[in-house]
Amino acid sequence: MFRSHNLEIITFALIGFVSSFNFATNSTLFSLFAQKLNFSPQQTGILLGTLTAGSMVGAPFLGKLVDRTGKRKLILTLGMLGQGMLILLTPLTGSFWLLTLMRFLLGISIVVQAPVLNELIVNLEDSQLRERSLTFLSIARSIGFSVGCMVSGMLMDFSVAWNFYFSALLALGITIPAVKFIKKADMIHPSSKEGVTGLKWLFEKRILAHYLSAMLRATAVMGVLFFLPLFWQNANQSATSSGTIIGLANFFQIIFFPIASLTCSRFPERSFSIALLGYSTSIVPFYVFPFLKGWAVLLPQITMSMSFVFFYIGAIFSIRELVPRPHQTEAMGWLETFINLGGTVGPVVFANLLALNGNDFPTTILSFSIVPILAMALFICARPTRKTN
Repeated sequence: MFRSHNLEIITFALIGFVSSFNFATNSTLFSLFAQKLNFSPQQTGILLGTLTAGSMVGAPFLGKLVDRTGKRKLILTLGMLGQGMLILLTPLTGSFWLLTLMRFLLGISIVVQAPVLNELIVNLEDSQLRERSLTFLSIARSIGFSVGCMVSGMLMDFSVAWNFYFSALLALGITIPAVKFIKKADMIHPSSKEGVTGLKWLFEKRILAHYLSAMLRATAVMGVLFFLPLFWQNANQSATSSGTIIGLANFFQIIFFPIASLTCSRFPERSFSIALLGYSTSIVPFYVFPFLKGWAVLLPQITMSMSFVFFYIGAIFSIRELVPRPHQTEAMGWLETFINLGGTVGPVVFANLLALNGNDFPTTILSFSIVPILAMALFICARPTRKTN
């Protein structure tokens, strides 16, 4: 039984690793692929945003589907198959509109694992098992993103097509263990059919403010992150070094995920403070990126990666405390939706702001810093007030 449980947790981690890897290979350096196809900055922004738009639409829908049917295993498996097939077809088309549709469907496939696995783990009764499982999954996701960035950079310098072929093979290969080792994920909570209030819970003041602040943070971070490789390329930096910098910075998340997971798992009441730490540290890089070049940009990139750890872990535990149990997979999905809404809007807004500034990256990045500041201010408003005697 212990061996069976470990195999299941390892499978979850593999799914998280591959999905993060595929997000990295299809997002952070995708602007370089779009440039090879002679797409305009505005078209590139749309293609980047479309990936997260798919995730934005798919996350709550799939979460609600899981809450009602309990078919976690089937949905996870279909998500991995979808990733593999869509990524495999990406380098075979140069059509902007067809590529837009494919990336939208890819976003849906990639997001499957997030609400399902997060809900399963944060609601485990054993706090130590919950802490270990979430840490393991979070580290796997972080490593997947880091390795994806570095591999993507190297493969793009070698061959654009192989960047996608390699990602597709990983996704299709992980489908087999996903089918074989996931045994106890399917379940319907007894209260799922009782007291259903539609989306009324979503518009509760604190919950909505919580989601909107997550959206604004993602708008800021994703808007800048997706265009940094072009900024660095203008400074004669190769795709390999750009991917390596982003990837190496993400490896530092391995240090902080256990800390954030342990704190939120054992002391859920501190989850808002942990998330607030993530919001505050995400502001700093916007005032540093414009003035650094080469390997010096690794430091603010590490800060940005660290901020995500505290924001994300704090956010999912905060939702656990805010949202009724029958809606929690859907609620995890809505968190991904608002984050991906920011990821959809961010690149488009940043691209247009960049065009208005005559492709002046430093000015655009500095002016964009107002967005993470607003995100933190909104999150502070969403924080519950302490009761006084």
